[in-house]
Amino acid sequence: MEIACLPADIPGHIDVDVSELAMHQVIRVNGFAHSDKIKYLTPEDATVAHVVHIREKCCDAGSSGGSSGSSDAGWSNCTG
Repeated sequence: MEIACLPADIPGHIDVDVSELAMHQVIRVNGFAHSDKIKYLTPEDATVAHVVHIREKCCDAGSSGGSSGSSDAGWSNCTG
C-alpha cells in the first residue's frame, strides 16, 4: 500500500485487525482510518488482506507413477 505524507508523519506501522474476517472476506484500502496527514495513493478499492483456503502438497502424491492429467494432481485442501 502506497501513501504520501510529510517525513515527520511517516507511520512506523499500520495496524489491521483481521480477527473478525471470515472465509473470502477482504480488507480494502477504504477500510483504513483516513487523516489529513496521510494520503493513500493506492486505489481505495484495492485489497490489502483476504482470507482463503490453504492447500498443501500430499507426500504420497504421484507415487503410483501415473499422470492424472490435472494441474492439481497431488494437491488437497488443508483440513487441519
